[in-house]
Amino acid sequence: MPIFRADTASDVAELLPDLSAEFHFIIADAPGGFQRTAETNLELLRHTDFALIPITPKVGNISPLPVVEKKVQQARQTNPLLEARIIINCVDGRTTAGKNIGATIADIQNLVPDLRVMRQTIRVDESAFERAAKALSVVVKGPRSNGREDLDAIFAELLSDMIVSINLQDQRMPTNNTELRDGKAAAVNE
Repeated sequence: MPIFRADTASDVAELLPDLSAEFHFIIADAPGGFQRTAETNLELLRHTDFALIPITPKVGNISPLPVVEKKVQQARQTNPLLEARIIINCVDGRTTAGKNIGATIADIQNLVPDLRVMRQTIRVDESAFERAAKALSVVVKGPRSNGREDLDAIFAELLSDMIVSINLQDQRMPTNNTELRDGKAAAVNE
């Protein structure tokens, strides 16, 4: 699997159109947060069909989500088909937030109503961290564990969401007798 690196917004703007012409699927990992990397992450969102936003269920991690929502809305001005989902990660049933994950999800939905929260959460799994540190895959090489079960369930939910999203995109795309020009559908002369 080829790996490419883009450190700045201009690197992303230059690299992703070339990659999208060559590959059907591109997976991009961006630095967390939007403080130091706001322009790079915004440029990435402008070239993304589906963005996953992992957060841990702590007040300090949830409170910046309105900034993320604003960046997603900005990106949608040039990329109206952008889909974004929040994944609640590292849920620890020993903490208050982990014990009452429904309240955390409700808090997130009230804070950022335009961003959907995935139904499936990912629980803390120490064995997953250990396998990742040894460069082993949690899903492929790992035994049955919270991490593996949660990642399998997330994948199933994402796959379902992506199928719905692709169908919606197909409905929004111009028909075979039209093409996009400057963001507007225009008839094609045959």
